[in-house]
Amino acid sequence: MRSDSLRPCACGRHYDTERWAALQLFAQLSAADVSPFVTPWPPDVVVEVRVCAHCNRKMSRPQHARRRRGRDRTASHRSMTTC
Repeated sequence: MRSDSLRPCACGRHYDTERWAALQLFAQLSAADVSPFVTPWPPDVVVEVRVCAHCNRKMSRPQHARRRRGRDRTASHRSMTTC
């Protein structure tokens, strides 16, 4: 795996941090969403779920929370499928 890329999608595509941020955001799970299932979960870490530009599968990645204007979660953790 290339050192500048994130975990690849099931289709084999790799996304560096910049390309990851450009992918369509499918959902963002807050610490409150995740902490009942994973403990301890840091309060400043969210899970972003984005859509692969090649195969349209969902990929998830934890990252530190940032303020996002105009972006709400569009799916719950129960309805997601990931690569």
